[in-house]
Amino acid sequence: MKENTETNPKALPVKDTVKENNGEVKYAIENAIFTLLGQTVLFSLYKHLKDNYSISPDEIPDHLETFVKTLERTFGMRSARTIERAIAKRFYFRHGLEFVEVDGYRLQDYIEDAKRQLNHSAITPSGYRNVESGGPANSCCNYVWLRSWLLKQYAHRAHKGLLRIRI
Repeated sequence: MKENTETNPKALPVKDTVKENNGEVKYAIENAIFTLLGQTVLFSLYKHLKDNYSISPDEIPDHLETFVKTLERTFGMRSARTIERAIAKRFYFRHGLEFVEVDGYRLQDYIEDAKRQLNHSAITPSGYRNVESGGPANSCCNYVWLRSWLLKQYAHRAHKGLLRIRI
């Protein structure tokens, strides 16, 4: 039985507008590059795209081909593919989808595939995807909860002086 957010707090909203999906793509790009390469590289890429192609950070999802070519020119083909996969994995994870690497797929292909999967997912009458049915979306929520809980435990123990760090 499908439930809405009043009865199922774990239900995730389905992003069906272009603007919302572009925000998710931008988040995945920022998260992956920041995590892999750092803030300086992220801002340098933004500046390069703005100066050379007049593409602002918010417009990157609309110009993925240019973004990917910039990654290739900057980091080389193999490294660019690795960064693309990291971005795609974050985008899939954020939507509770299972990422499967496909030979020949580029970032644009992964994003389009994820959007297709989201459009075919189970939608409740209120416009929310049912997460209680299990699967990757449910494990995504459990992972986020577990990570949050572990960070709280770590902060609590650090505050109480219970952490022992060996160097």
